[in-house]
Amino acid sequence: MYTHTRALMFCNYLSFRSYLYLHLYFFTGAVVALLFNHNKIFNNLTRNLLGGGSGLAVYDYGRGERLTTQYPAYVNNRPLFFIQTVTPTSEIYSKINSALSAQRTEIVSLSVAASVIAIAVLVIARLFLKLIV
Repeated sequence: MYTHTRALMFCNYLSFRSYLYLHLYFFTGAVVALLFNHNKIFNNLTRNLLGGGSGLAVYDYGRGERLTTQYPAYVNNRPLFFIQTVTPTSEIYSKINSALSAQRTEIVSLSVAASVIAIAVLVIARLFLKLIV
């Protein structure tokens, strides 16, 4: 159905085995469909890409949730090459969580510092008022 000459796939963060599965898709679609657990989202996404459409999807084919983004590369107004990147969402979530953790630490530190400064200002103001009166 699909030939390997029609597609060039760059896959980031895929093991060689997973890349081999994607490569096999163009030779024996039934075998790879089994390996990807007949995932309709992945199949529709790849079919859309080979038809010249861009897109993205989040799916799980049994090896963890993945985010796939794709775009065709046009030559002479025809989709001749295809770029599809697959990234485990756990990687994305871990980077987001580390950034949020750093942000939370900063906010807590600023809150504590602001509270200490406010208390110090109140204590100093009270001492100053006692000296005046």
